[in-house]
Amino acid sequence: MLPTLVKVGTDTAGGVCLESDSKSGSKFYLVDITAGTQAGTWYGKNATCPADDSAAPTGFSKDATTGWK
Repeated sequence: MLPTLVKVGTDTAGGVCLESDSKSGSKFYLVDITAGTQAGTWYGKNATCPADDSAAPTGFSKDATTGWK
């Protein structure tokens, strides 16, 4: 399955959310927020792409070993 690219947020911070499905059925997410207080790369597993970038993405972590656990 090909990764899904989704735009995150509509304000000036902006960002992207990438989703990839594994053979085991897990979904892995990488969110990159380009500016603002939540700026940075966030990692999540079996979550959903955040609707906006005004708060830390629920179920995500800036540490890949935690977020993809």
